Amino acid sequence: MKFTVLLISLAALSCKVGNMTGPGQNGQVPVNRPPGTPAYLRATALSASLIEVEWIDTSRIASGFAVERLIRGDSTWDFVDSVVAPATKYQDAGLRCASTYSYRVYAYNDLGRSFNSNIADASTPFDSIIVEKSPDRQDLYGIAFYDAHTGIGVGNHGAVIRTLNGGGQWDSVRRVTGELLRSVALSTGSVAMAVGTGGTIIRSTDRGASWGTLTSGTQNDLRSVAYIGGTSWIAVGYGGTILRSSNAGVTWLRLTSGISATLYGVAFSGSSMGVASGTGGVILWSSNSGIDWAKQNSETARALYSVSMPAPGMAVAVGELGTIIRTTDAGGTWVPISWGSLFQLYAVSLADSMHGVATGATGGIVHTEDGGLTWVRQPFSVPSIFLGISAHHGGEVTAVGSSGTIVHTVSCSGGSPP
Repeated sequence: MKFTVLLISLAALSCKVGNMTGPGQNGQVPVNRPPGTPAYLRATALSASLIEVEWIDTSRIASGFAVERLIRGDSTWDFVDSVVAPATKYQDAGLRCASTYSYRVYAYNDLGRSFNSNIADASTPFDSIIVEKSPDRQDLYGIAFYDAHTGIGVGNHGAVIRTLNGGGQWDSVRRVTGELLRSVALSTGSVAMAVGTGGTIIRSTDRGASWGTLTSGTQNDLRSVAYIGGTSWIAVGYGGTILRSSNAGVTWLRLTSGISATLYGVAFSGSSMGVASGTGGVILWSSNSGIDWAKQNSETARALYSVSMPAPGMAVAVGELGTIIRTTDAGGTWVPISWGSLFQLYAVSLADSMHGVATGATGGIVHTEDGGLTWVRQPFSVPSIFLGISAHHGGEVTAVGSSGTIVHTVSCSGGSPP
């Protein structure tokens, strides 16, 4: 008899406990605690201005979910919106193109909130990509823009092309040389300078409409040219060649570089500071407008094909096997940046201290929004080798390369999120 009573008591106890912690008669889980943390959050860019985030509800007792967002380069998480359970998906609209966003989600109910979910990142693509060919289909190596309208490209067999409508149309300019032109740079006024093989230097004083040849004083191939400021220019090239002009290219003085490595890139920031890059990871730095140069430790032995200096003391160089290095202390330290790819990077251009692009051998473009700390590849590829790139006014990008290929991104139309 006692044995039977014991069984009944255990059964009653089991039923009572089950009613406290298990599903009720309507199949709903009673809410007696805050919800569990959402899991497996992922973010996917659906367009240049839209990202979808999706997650898993781990507890089934949430009344809703809060979505938070962090813009690459910022440090503050912003509340975006809330989603009523049982929905586990949200679309974030009105974003800026070619930008990276991080997301996290937490669940909540009347008794509290969960911990934050994992963080998921997604990058919006460029708003629109225009691919075209230059009029004569020559390989193009250099590209630069005066403003949002006027740009100049240079390339093989002395090719010079020019746009007056922001890349909507490119026209060939009368050639003054048959040499390969590797680089073009523009002044803040109307002067343009291009350099190439055999010590070739050509100059325009009317924003690229017409050109004339200059005497460089060297037969060495010149790989890059930069505008220092005023009437001063710098050109670099084979065998450690450094040429400097203080009279807008009329005469050029050969400087002592102290190296024999080929210099592929040179850049100035509109101040007295300049940087040059070359084979074997060579980095040279100037603090007196290119008059004197000192070698620095680049932390790499790989060739550095291009360098950009968006602000005094800050520079990014790119090169062989996806190498990217960065300095923010006038070259005192160069930090290697790992970004997950080994394809050759032939050109880099930073529009300012935060935003820039790089390109190279695979017909793709990578961009940064945090001054070169992180890089994201854009989800497109063109069957071309890109050899030159320019990040210019209004967030637009123009890249040039083999067989006269020109890729132009239309200015991002999406606004920055509130």
